[in-house]
Amino acid sequence: MIFKKIIFVSFLCIACAIQPVFARPAKKTADEYFREGFDSFQRKDYSKAIQSCKKCLRRERDSFDCSFLLAKAYWGKKKDGAAVTYLKKASRMNPQDFRPWVSLGNIYLKKRNFKQAISYFEKATRLAPGEAMAYSGLGECYFRLKDNSKAIFYADKAVALDPRDSSGRYFLGRALIEADDQMGALEQYNALLTLDAKLAADLLPRIKYKNFRDA
Repeated sequence: MIFKKIIFVSFLCIACAIQPVFARPAKKTADEYFREGFDSFQRKDYSKAIQSCKKCLRRERDSFDCSFLLAKAYWGKKKDGAAVTYLKKASRMNPQDFRPWVSLGNIYLKKRNFKQAISYFEKATRLAPGEAMAYSGLGECYFRLKDNSKAIFYADKAVALDPRDSSGRYFLGRALIEADDQMGALEQYNALLTLDAKLAADLLPRIKYKNFRDA
């Protein structure tokens, strides 16, 4: 009887010892962490997105999607240095993907380092000549550099590829104003009314001021 009690107690001890092992939740996969990061990014919870992406990269260190998303989350937090680091890492993982180069161009455009931005946007156009985003960026860069003919060329190309590119239309309108093409600028204003009312509202007085100034 005593022997049976000892066996029973021993069995209970073993069961208690192994229970936490079986109760432990399964580790999340890289894809699950990426989805968490993506959902957080969509909600603009950039801190949570960064945490999830870092966990994703610990599971799969060469994940292009996770590195690219992490870069965008850092940019959302206005941490440009970290964003640039992970964008360059993503570009090495998938050299044929144009998106990291567009994002790098946008970062340097915001920094007003237009020449560096142009080099990144041009790289993107070589990889994806049918995508409007890089041409739109080039149009803005050249407008800021006061190279009006190139600004019109690239912004017009962006709009041709994507008629809903509001930034491309805005800077095309700005460049056309400087080129004394008021009708062309008004055309961009009318298109912007249904795309981005704020940009349209900014463009219209510039057209009117140009007409008044030249009268």
